[in-house]
Amino acid sequence: MAETEISICSRALVQLGASPISSFTEGDTGRICSSVYSGLRDGILSRFPWRFLMAKKSLSRDSVAPAGEWSYSYIIPGDALGLGHAVFRNSSDKISSKAFEVFGRRIYSDEEEIILDYKSRMAESEWPAYFSDAMVKCVCAEIAFAVTDQQNVAESWHVKAYGTPSENGMGGALGLAMTTDAQSNVLEGFDANTFTDARFTGVY
Repeated sequence: MAETEISICSRALVQLGASPISSFTEGDTGRICSSVYSGLRDGILSRFPWRFLMAKKSLSRDSVAPAGEWSYSYIIPGDALGLGHAVFRNSSDKISSKAFEVFGRRIYSDEEEIILDYKSRMAESEWPAYFSDAMVKCVCAEIAFAVTDQQNVAESWHVKAYGTPSENGMGGALGLAMTTDAQSNVLEGFDANTFTDARFTGVY
């Protein structure tokens, strides 16, 4: 059965000893999950360069040239989480371009074609199992006290989800998911400075 936001929250509730839900409006636990889930999900998706989210797309160019020194502006895809990771001039480039700027949801450049590597929004049904399982534990950590009213249970789930305080939220089930994700793809087409270049040229 494909995962949904409800199934992930239900799995978390069951692990906390509560009943599963069929909607976010179902009782106190449904409302608790509703108040926590979307922000938690988006935060975790944004905090790490998850390979399973990566997409590559040729960008649509605006019909009217932008004001200023750049010749063209390109529309950042609507499903992009953030503003992208790397910009390439064409499909054969293996080294990202540095000659661009980002303004709002547009990339400005003198290139007649732009291809963007970016993290895409992806439905829960498309998540790999290792990430879904980590999300269940993270939901447990976030709602444990509200559901069980036991601080020790909440603290235990926080360690299971994120690791010990010394791991700065990068351990536990989430850390394992990060490691699995990083090992799941061979990074081809990126030069050693891709992410650094992107950071200092406006993508981040």
